[in-house]
Amino acid sequence: MIDPHENKEFATAEYKKSVEALLRIAQMGTGSSRAAAQVLLSAYNGNCFHLDVVDLGLLDTTNVYHAFRVLWGRNQNPWMEPHRVIENGDDVFRDLWNDYRRLHVQNRWKSECCDCSGRGWRWVNPDDENDESKKSCTYCAGRGLLDDIQWPGYEDE
Repeated sequence: MIDPHENKEFATAEYKKSVEALLRIAQMGTGSSRAAAQVLLSAYNGNCFHLDVVDLGLLDTTNVYHAFRVLWGRNQNPWMEPHRVIENGDDVFRDLWNDYRRLHVQNRWKSECCDCSGRGWRWVNPDDENDESKKSCTYCAGRGLLDDIQWPGYEDE
């Protein structure tokens, strides 16, 4: 439970813990990673990234709490962006921005590439679990997104 009367020092410490927790989730590449990334990137730059509130349902209870903590921490410290509370925050958030560029407001309408699942890359040897070599996806030219609108359930006529 977040106490609206807690002091700023405590709120800032909890904010840092929650930013770090959501970063770990965002960097895992799971379904809940997208939700964690949206919370962080929206708190980082709300003009470029918007949080889809429905996606919070992808997070378990503990991580929904961390999401609320990030929002509350940003509210309590409006000048303190999330990259400022962690070590190497500029680099970490630059990587996060690049990893989730498909969530940028200018890309929200675009469809994720079905060949690379929106990553922009594919495994060189998908059958060799020891080989972590990647190559750019040729279908989407490494963008992870397709510019054609693909409406689910409707065929192009």
